[in-house]
Amino acid sequence: MKKNRMNKRADLHEEHVSRFAREELPELPEATLVAEDERLASTLEADFWSRWSSGERPGQPWPSAGPFEVATLRLPKGRRAIEMAVHALGGSLAPEGELYIYGANDEGIKSVPKMFRDHFAEIDTVGYRQKCRLVRAKGPKNMKASLADWAQHDELLLDGCKLPWVTYPGLFAKGGVDEATALLLDGLEVHGNVLDFGCGTGVLTAGLLARGASNVDATDADALAVEATRINVPQAHTHLGDGWHALQKEGPWDMIVSNPPIHKGVSEDFGILQSLIREAPSRSKSLTLVVQRQVPVQRWLEESFRKVTRLKESPRFHVWQGKS
Repeated sequence: MKKNRMNKRADLHEEHVSRFAREELPELPEATLVAEDERLASTLEADFWSRWSSGERPGQPWPSAGPFEVATLRLPKGRRAIEMAVHALGGSLAPEGELYIYGANDEGIKSVPKMFRDHFAEIDTVGYRQKCRLVRAKGPKNMKASLADWAQHDELLLDGCKLPWVTYPGLFAKGGVDEATALLLDGLEVHGNVLDFGCGTGVLTAGLLARGASNVDATDADALAVEATRINVPQAHTHLGDGWHALQKEGPWDMIVSNPPIHKGVSEDFGILQSLIREAPSRSKSLTLVVQRQVPVQRWLEESFRKVTRLKESPRFHVWQGKS
């Protein structure tokens, strides 16, 4: 499986935004925390925080307490995720500390000064070109500065049962049962030791246990997703890491089941999906997954599995199964 154009486009977009930040940021002090931009952290040799795991580096659900003189933030996806990240970093700053926030115009960066004008003594756009903007915020105040402040307690309706459920801003499907996962679970036959690859808040994990799995290993690259699954489905075994990096010593499994992520930020990226399909035959005899119907997953499955079946479909999604 070659790296497709979607993956390359996502990487090029992230490089473009990171390069804009490197060129527009002033000289930063040694006590700087860089958030959600590994390229920039490497260039500056600065402390780094990200919810997301990358390679051998696991993500962290919350930044260290600091205090830092300066922090930078690559704008996350979604208004509530932006709010939480800004508060998290604002809480790690010194009283007169500065936070630089940057992103592309079509990602919502234009609205950031208005969103946070009550949470900083000063906030303004200080750089804009190449369809990107840099916002400087100084003097944090009124910060919700702990992860517990952002936990959302609700109920999940699964298989007719109401379950107490915790989620956090920016997690997939707002922590609920999305259309694709519902289609995947509908009539799914489950047995033995199962891996939920890309567990989110644990909806699929809970559904697999309810359908007879003797054990479920649940993994995700997002530290907040793993934290939510650990709370919501305590009988599952959770693993934090970038794809298969989290599972080097785990398995094999009787089944692998997944509603895999296919985006990096706002761009489509099939890299995780392709990695899942490539590695799955060496870890299990069966892979069942749900994807949007336009994703060319049949071809990739046929490159890795002896038998490939489309189990079901809806107007938007297909459920596929590969067997060795």
